[in-house]
Amino acid sequence: MKFEKKFLVFVLSGHLGITGFLTSGCSSTPKSNVEKQTAEGDLDSSAKNSQADELQKLFEMNEKGLGAKSLNQFQEFQIQNPNSAYFQAARFGQAWSLEQTEMLNESLEIYQSVMALAKTKWPRLYARALYRSSFIYEALGDDVKLIAALIEAQSLRDDLPAEVALAEVPSRLSMIYAKINRTEEAQKYLKEADRGLRQLLATQKISSEWLAKIYYQMGSLKLSSMNTDNLSYFVQSQKTVQRYLLNALSFNDSVWSEMAFKKMSENYSLIWTQIENYKENLKVDSFDRLENSRQQFLVLGEYLKMVSEALQLKPLEELRMNSYQVKTFNFLEEVEKKSYDFLYSKFDRMSLTDESIRLNDVKRPGKVFVHDLFPNEKE
Repeated sequence: MKFEKKFLVFVLSGHLGITGFLTSGCSSTPKSNVEKQTAEGDLDSSAKNSQADELQKLFEMNEKGLGAKSLNQFQEFQIQNPNSAYFQAARFGQAWSLEQTEMLNESLEIYQSVMALAKTKWPRLYARALYRSSFIYEALGDDVKLIAALIEAQSLRDDLPAEVALAEVPSRLSMIYAKINRTEEAQKYLKEADRGLRQLLATQKISSEWLAKIYYQMGSLKLSSMNTDNLSYFVQSQKTVQRYLLNALSFNDSVWSEMAFKKMSENYSLIWTQIENYKENLKVDSFDRLENSRQQFLVLGEYLKMVSEALQLKPLEELRMNSYQVKTFNFLEEVEKKSYDFLYSKFDRMSLTDESIRLNDVKRPGKVFVHDLFPNEKE
């Protein structure tokens, strides 16, 4: 049994109930005509059920990342059913499909239009459109609007599915605060996400498919706005959430575990490309080149730490790992080796840091052994 209610049942069962959607059709259709059609039985329950089933299948396609396939079908639904009780839900689906095909501005425009119509009438549809718009702001690199959208979404927790309100929203707030180096807020929201997930696990009968999906979503980090200036923040963010992707792998789900493997390898590869080509094409003087090299070295160290922490989560019983775990940890081991090879080939020697220079000037006796510092400790 699926954990989340059917999408349409959830979003249309707000304060006005599902019948409130009967007058939400095409804006060019006079309201009186829609009411007349309803009274005459043109939109009978069997037609509504058929439309709901059709849209539900499209929403399930989007949940699996198949927006490119569902886009035309959402548009066709609106053309064929301009007076449908589910017209605005279909527009929401169209925006979601556009989002998945990277048509971000077009998607955001529809989300905002749906939100304007739904805010007072259909709070659950408004909350869903608001939440999806936060992914657009993330992809566009607009941190201010992203944080604002997520904080507003958190205030609308009663109008969002439990898994979104309790786990996804705080997890994503943790990620964005980690990105902008606000560690205290990042840790606060990550703990809140963990508490929310534990609450869901304790109070709900949750399928392994849903858990794989929620862990994938909690661990997904978009890197479209990443560059060498904010690279360190993205490394920290990836390090924070990668354990969720590793959890998603453990459920051996053909959709979400596979997507978790792809997201893990994709993000590691994108970050590595930034490190490997760190400002190498800039025309700068020798001092700036040295500073760029130093910054590259520091980010590489953060990257290696991220890889190490991921490898520490490798199951102890390797023979019981599923294929997704095997692929992922093999990939991580290759990444670690490649990173160290790069480290030793490019950074065979580094200039002393200010702290090293200061300590080097301190006069102190010859070689100091560990047992000299800790005489009561056995070797």
